[in-house]
Amino acid sequence: MILWFVKDRKFSVEDVKWRQEFGVSKLTEESVKSVADTGKAYAHDFLDIFDRPVLVVVPSKDFPGVHDPIENEKLCVFLVEKALAKLNSG
Repeated sequence: MILWFVKDRKFSVEDVKWRQEFGVSKLTEESVKSVADTGKAYAHDFLDIFDRPVLVVVPSKDFPGVHDPIENEKLCVFLVEKALAKLNSG
């Protein structure tokens, strides 16, 4: 997967460094639980008609200032990673 990621970023090492510095591989359901429990965003359990993962965002459940913006960012990154994991090979 790392080779795909680096190829997709035109071999930009900076993007890989960001993932490492941000701690993407360390994000878990538990680490984003407090923000995820708001229901402001989630990965849908089912795929769309083209077998792609679906992320749902509910803006009315987002209250700026309640959660640290970094925690919101962690939730977003976690959900994108979760969706990518649901993609079929190819």
